Amino acid sequence: PSSDNELVSRARQQAQLEEKQRKIVTEQVKTIGNIAYVMDIPGSIGTAALYARVTEKALIGVAGATKQEIVDLSLRSKNQNIDLNILLRSECRKFGGVGGGHPQAAGARIPVDQFIGFSKSLDLKVNTIEKINQELKDHEVMVKERDLRIEQLMDELNQVSLGSEDMEQKLEEKERALADQAVELAI
Repeated sequence: PSSDNELVSRARQQAQLEEKQRKIVTEQVKTIGNIAYVMDIPGSIGTAALYARVTEKALIGVAGATKQEIVDLSLRSKNQNIDLNILLRSECRKFGGVGGGHPQAAGARIPVDQFIGFSKSLDLKVNTIEKINQELKDHEVMVKERDLRIEQLMDELNQVSLGSEDMEQKLEEKERALADQAVELAI
């Protein structure tokens, strides 16, 4: 493929366009909590959403393209705990729009004047999901620590039991020895 000059030229042009878009996103990106967004920039809105998320180290990146009174949105997330498809299907309805897609890459269409409210609501949902996931992780740690402690106590109990068996055996041996001595004394 590198010997095909036209292909190489097109790849170079695309790389330059993507770099230009990345710079524009870096200059224009805004945040609402854990949501990083850009609006109406040239190029792919999917790529712009990804650049916005990465630039701001946000949980979700959003890029929008305004068309009259509607904004088409592309959303990207790397977080496996956040399912954008499920989230958008419920949140968009509240703001007079529609949305859905894949768990980490989805799209939406909402009225332009609802974008900020939608973004704030989305951020609230994402924060709630993150809080619940952190609580679950903390609970899992507590359960693992509890299980480890139970295992340690069981090991200690087994050692005590083994010690008891050894003690019983020693007592039986002592009783036999005393009985033998008593027999010898009686003779």
